[in-house]
Amino acid sequence: MERLLKMKLGIFGGVALILGLWALTEWWWFLVEVFQGLIALGLVVGGGLAVAIAVRRMLREKASAE
Repeated sequence: MERLLKMKLGIFGGVALILGLWALTEWWWFLVEVFQGLIALGLVVGGGLAVAIAVRRMLREKASAE
């Protein structure tokens, strides 16, 4: 019974691998566009975080000087 389960899992994994490789080749430019969007989103979030940290540090420095 366990051997049959392993065989089913292996067959399912092979089919999923083949379908994934096919999808990767057919929809390559879609994946590139998603990756570009994620990079842009990361830059926006990272830039906003850097500005927020800089403002917070300046406010702390001003408060401690007073």
